[in-house]
Amino acid sequence: MPSTKMFPKKLLRCFILSAIMINIMLSYISPILGDEQGIILDKGWVMKTGDNPEWSKPDFDDGDWPPVRVDLPWEETGHPNYDGYAWYRLKFEVPESWKPRDVHGFISLSLGAIDDVDVTYVNGEQIGSTGAMPPDYHTAYYTPRFYRIPTRIVKWSEENVLAIRVYDGQGDGGLYQGPVSLRLPSFADLMDITFQVDSNGIYFYPDPLPVGINLHNYSQIDLDLNLVLTLANDRVDTVRTFEAREDSMFIRSKSKIAVTETFSPPRPGFYRVICTINDSLIQSMVFGYSPEIIETPLTREADFNEFWNQRKQDLAVIAPDYKMMKSEQSNAELDVYLVEMMSYGKVNIRGWYSVPKKPGPHAAILSVPGYTSTMWPNLQRTNVATFALNPRGHGNSKDDIDPRGEEYMFIGFDPQHPENYIYAGAFMDCLRAVDFLTSRPEIDAERIGIEGESQGGGLSFATAALDNRIVFCAPDIPWLCDWVGYLETEYWGWENYPKLFEKHPDLTFTGVNRFLSYFDTMNMAEWITCPVLMSVGLQDKVCPPRTSFATYNNVTAEKEYRVYPYAGHSTGRQHSEVKNKWMAKILGVEETGL
Repeated sequence: MPSTKMFPKKLLRCFILSAIMINIMLSYISPILGDEQGIILDKGWVMKTGDNPEWSKPDFDDGDWPPVRVDLPWEETGHPNYDGYAWYRLKFEVPESWKPRDVHGFISLSLGAIDDVDVTYVNGEQIGSTGAMPPDYHTAYYTPRFYRIPTRIVKWSEENVLAIRVYDGQGDGGLYQGPVSLRLPSFADLMDITFQVDSNGIYFYPDPLPVGINLHNYSQIDLDLNLVLTLANDRVDTVRTFEAREDSMFIRSKSKIAVTETFSPPRPGFYRVICTINDSLIQSMVFGYSPEIIETPLTREADFNEFWNQRKQDLAVIAPDYKMMKSEQSNAELDVYLVEMMSYGKVNIRGWYSVPKKPGPHAAILSVPGYTSTMWPNLQRTNVATFALNPRGHGNSKDDIDPRGEEYMFIGFDPQHPENYIYAGAFMDCLRAVDFLTSRPEIDAERIGIEGESQGGGLSFATAALDNRIVFCAPDIPWLCDWVGYLETEYWGWENYPKLFEKHPDLTFTGVNRFLSYFDTMNMAEWITCPVLMSVGLQDKVCPPRTSFATYNNVTAEKEYRVYPYAGHSTGRQHSEVKNKWMAKILGVEETGL
């Protein structure tokens, strides 16, 4: 599947939403880790690629495993371009002085974020997991891990073994964020707060918004609670609260209770409900409220149409000079080719073309990548052709443009020349890929669709808008939507746009948004004429759902969406099955071959 890793590490940070709103990602981490409060576990780690259940056992001999750092992805610690399984192991001690203070029955373990999926063991016993391993793979690279280690399995002042099984599907992998720490529980560690939603977490104006909360006390002691529920907007730049509910309650040890409150949001939009317990444990969840009727003002410059017509003309005069080289990855059902071609600005780009060996003409799907990720041949689809494109600066398309540490979306950023911007070229690369598919005699030019996740979702929107040869558009958790809204709902711009200001002293946030308006899929969405199926994760902090709906709501063609209420920047296998069925119907092929 295309990578969902847009801006890894940079987007995994805490944020504070006024005095009442704190990102739950940090609610588990003590602010200070002193000798009495906690231990940093950053030394002594070893790692081995591969997968073996024996590696979870405490008595396994890992003496020949190489050391590894846990604040960097494994690509930067001796395993470049590795995707798949690996295990981390660490031997550690828990101070005997902590034993008399064990009143809750567990000690707290924070692992930072892990890319993508983990199952974590202590002394051979599984204590937690996040994401889902293949075959039901579901990434959780953006989620800091917090687990409780039962003290019944702890060996006080003796050697304990921490073993972590990791799977990475694409791009960076492994423990990469830190800090890894062990500590006595704070109050915030004692309970879990989970929200309950009806259906997909979308409610409809002007009906009430019911919010259910489940509280789980993991401690061995009873707790008196003061609970505050607050309804706030979804912004990070200017937080506004609308309603609050407060209640006192009692929860017994090792038990659960449920609470329900009802709010009345003032208008359609996305809202955050924040649950605060005893002023220290905070969790929040985003809800949608008639998102399909949110009106987002377009930000087009006066020459927007002319700008994109000229880009297509510039592409048309460049001879594609297609080259196809058969790959050893061909199999009994598919011929696989490495494709090279010349694109906008005379930049050489590549992709992987997988085509069924059975007689055509075949339907085709153009797959486009997440931010800076690499596309590889699709060997699962046997009843349609797939062109897995690496636009400029991605994967094997770096001959002419190689970011080499530069932020990809800042390449070619010149306020006076948007035609030289990286996404002017990347959008045209996608059109060139459609040119390639229509040039092939074995392809039915009337049955070509496009799909992609994250950045790939934005590229899908843009391609369908700029090229009416596309017969369906399937953007998942899409980016490149509503740059103004992105600045309101995500911290990345506030942290990274200043890099542009250093290069362009006269530039402002308004100037950045004006420049990016040329590359905002919201502004071109009305040009889409084919059916659209969009998916969003309601808790997505990488591509907040409000921005995705800004583009979706401006599509005038046939369209539908799926919202996954607990999902972040991934919708997983559940949506893949929905999307495959939808694509198969439009292309007129069997779903089993998608």
